[in-house]
Amino acid sequence: MKANEKVDHDLLNLTVFFLKAATKLTLDETIRKAQRLISQIEEEIKPGQREENRMLKRDKKHVANLIKVQKRSIEVFGSTAAAEEWLQSEVIGPGPQTHMELMISDKGIDQVLNELGRIEHGLIS
Repeated sequence: MKANEKVDHDLLNLTVFFLKAATKLTLDETIRKAQRLISQIEEEIKPGQREENRMLKRDKKHVANLIKVQKRSIEVFGSTAAAEEWLQSEVIGPGPQTHMELMISDKGIDQVLNELGRIEHGLIS
């Protein structure tokens, strides 16, 4: 496998990882494993690989946003256990989906952060 193919494969693995993590790992486990994967990919990317660098920046931002959700949910619920329980609970709305599954996208992360704000201010149960 060529170097470029290896990086593309690793970035695809990172995307697949986020999808699988939403249903099988806690948010803390997801963040730690994603950070390790990103570090490995950073070592493999060459300076001229613009697309790979762009994708890696996107993934780093996503992990930073997951960390923001983690901190915010612990603030709102008072403990890691309570926050994780809420993140694994189903979202109120169409179709069965947990808060963790919703956070696969940046838009979903924004929705989760908005819901945490409403909970904190007593606007939603």
